[in-house]
Amino acid sequence: MGLGSTTPGKPGQQRTMYYVVSNLLMPLTKKKRLSYAELAGPREVMWFVSHFWGTPFRHFVHSVRKHAECIAPTTGRNAWSDRTYWVCSFSNNQWKVSEEVGESWEESSFYLTLNCGHCSGTAMILDDEAMPLTRAWCLFEVLQTKEIKNKQSNFEGLWLCTATGVLHKGKAGVDVAMHLAKRLSSLRLEEATASVQKDKEMIDGLVAQMPGGFEAMNKFVRSNIAEALLYMNEAFSNEFRQIMGSLGHDQLLSDLPNAPSWHEPPTMESMEDP
Repeated sequence: MGLGSTTPGKPGQQRTMYYVVSNLLMPLTKKKRLSYAELAGPREVMWFVSHFWGTPFRHFVHSVRKHAECIAPTTGRNAWSDRTYWVCSFSNNQWKVSEEVGESWEESSFYLTLNCGHCSGTAMILDDEAMPLTRAWCLFEVLQTKEIKNKQSNFEGLWLCTATGVLHKGKAGVDVAMHLAKRLSSLRLEEATASVQKDKEMIDGLVAQMPGGFEAMNKFVRSNIAEALLYMNEAFSNEFRQIMGSLGHDQLLSDLPNAPSWHEPPTMESMEDP
């Protein structure tokens, strides 16, 4: 699938999922009026992808690949390419969107996929402004992710992904991670919007019914970014020490006053208020 020009600043780099659906997926599926996943041949879902359609598609692709590389086995050539994802634009039938959404949230393809029993977790694709968390349906996905995580110990929960890497694996750019942390520290999920007002009202109502409401949801997201920053910190520290050692100056680290000692990052549960 062509992504247009790869030269920075060129129009092809800014094409979004809206463009991909209208100009690629719809023409490809027009004859049989199926979803792209049905046309290509469906496979069992490993991860659910939460994202904003307005994000540049190139950024989206790079972010998903970075996640796939993180979760793929370390052996085997191109093992990352065997990872499978549920992406609404590709998995939903764009000719029958109302049927995919269903009569109620329990019937929606989003809910059914997350609760299918073999979905490992949610990979949220974040741009610089964390746009997915400003959209009501993404908020719904975060809510379901939180609920499943509370019930299933083997569910991986919410992973924050960027084009530079997965924050929870300490692989993203430090500047990207810090920018997102600052953005999320002031983000209020109750301000999320939706194209259809009744969707926002339904999702807001679901959040209000859960223990803690929006306060708990905001805390959940901030705990995720806090945990991710701890992993980033540890990864940077380890790499820094290795580089200093290769330069023959590791002794300088122990000579520094109040040199920090790094430990395994705590879990989100350990960061919860008592």
